[in-house]
Amino acid sequence: MSTSQEAKRGRAGNAASRNKQPQTTAKISRKELEKRLQVVEGDLLAWITQYRTLQADNSRLGEANRDRTNALDASLMENDVAVEKIKDLEGQLQTAGDRITFLLLRVDQLNKMIMAMAQVTTGTGTASKPIRQDTPIAPKFDLFGYLESIDRL
Repeated sequence: MSTSQEAKRGRAGNAASRNKQPQTTAKISRKELEKRLQVVEGDLLAWITQYRTLQADNSRLGEANRDRTNALDASLMENDVAVEKIKDLEGQLQTAGDRITFLLLRVDQLNKMIMAMAQVTTGTGTASKPIRQDTPIAPKFDLFGYLESIDRL
């Protein structure tokens, strides 16, 4: 056979296979259909059970998530209150520090006035220096050292 004849037959074979009707399925017995139906029903029941289990798990997880969210919200609110209290205490501490600084400056001024008055009242000649002229009346206040000592308690 020549190649052209084989090609013609091949094309004819392809055309014939395209025109074929689909094969009809073999007849299935009623028992076989009932078995298949039971298998499908069993699978369907298993899927429904699995779906319900997943639905219940999802509901429990959603509830747990809501509980955690509520706890987190409460914690954030407590933190906000604590931050406000800290800011208030910082303001009070700054005010107290400013008052202490003012009082120390005032004590220093009074110390200088006392020293000046002591020099004037000591005698008629040259002013004599008092013994404790360079010693301040009140010691310097260490605010941060004081706060650290409170923290240690």
